[in-house]
Amino acid sequence: KYKADKNRIYFTGISGGGRIAWISAYKYPEYYACIVPAMGSLTIGEEPDYERLKNVPIWIAQAEDDKIASPLLNDEAYDALKKIGGNMKYTRYKKGGHGIAPKFFKSENWDEWMFSQSLENR
Repeated sequence: KYKADKNRIYFTGISGGGRIAWISAYKYPEYYACIVPAMGSLTIGEEPDYERLKNVPIWIAQAEDDKIASPLLNDEAYDALKKIGGNMKYTRYKKGGHGIAPKFFKSENWDEWMFSQSLENR
């Protein structure tokens, strides 16, 4: 009815929403043109099979001093996916804690990058 472009489904989220973006893309990598998780990490209760996300473009936003969502899990995911050829971007701020979302969404060209992604381009 609304003629949505199924090749351009994006998922961005902040904190718990960022975690849900990771989990949703992990479970259904074939649906997402890309994800942009801010201050949320991939936690699934077991060691992730990063091959599942290899073809999903991902731009992570995180602060080094975040006490609520540890950047270590995002560091691990970024390193693992880069190692296997994943399409990754990572904006990692020194300071900002669990409140870097406004800074990230106002200062980075995440939306331009996101809208340039498509399942057809993989």
